[in-house]
Amino acid sequence: RPEFELLLEPTINILVYRYLPEQYRKLAASHLLSDSDNHAIDNFNVLLQKAQRQAGYSFVSRTVISSTRYGTGNPMVALRAVIANPLTTESDVDEVLRDQLGIALKLTRVN
Repeated sequence: RPEFELLLEPTINILVYRYLPEQYRKLAASHLLSDSDNHAIDNFNVLLQKAQRQAGYSFVSRTVISSTRYGTGNPMVALRAVIANPLTTESDVDEVLRDQLGIALKLTRVN
């Protein structure tokens, strides 16, 4: 999904990623985001995670990781989905992402 950027390859049951507002997607695909771009994306992801938690339909946690994807090891805000239930399906994960997309659209209209 072009709206999301996988930040770390999943090793067990934890998915670490972030939402990319539309204006940053092409730059991210080419690994050309600046520090200020990443800062704006971080701020949006903080708002997204808080809004998702408050809405109460689905939940992912938030963390900060150090990544060299865009140069030096700057901290980046990441969304963190922990898939602990062995009955979780790909459809369940898609539903969480759809929820985030809907919330992101609402946040974009407000900001």
